[in-house]
Amino acid sequence: MPLDDLRTLKEQLRMVFLGKGGIHGLGVKASQNAIQVYVGPTPADDEEAVLEAVRTAVRNNDQPANVILRREVPPGLAEYSS
Repeated sequence: MPLDDLRTLKEQLRMVFLGKGGIHGLGVKASQNAIQVYVGPTPADDEEAVLEAVRTAVRNNDQPANVILRREVPPGLAEYSS
């Protein structure tokens, strides 16, 4: 999928899923034709259901991409976690 299309898909997903299921960010990894989904280090109660909805939305796109799960502390919280 072209990079511009990946970016557009990421923005569409961001509007729907950001803040749900522990998702604190979305990114693009063009080399793997993928949308990266950033979630916190501890799974949210509804994380699996929300991630499945993300995967379904990506699969149903005209040009499907991969979904990569990245589990890490949100950037704003990382500086305060020491």
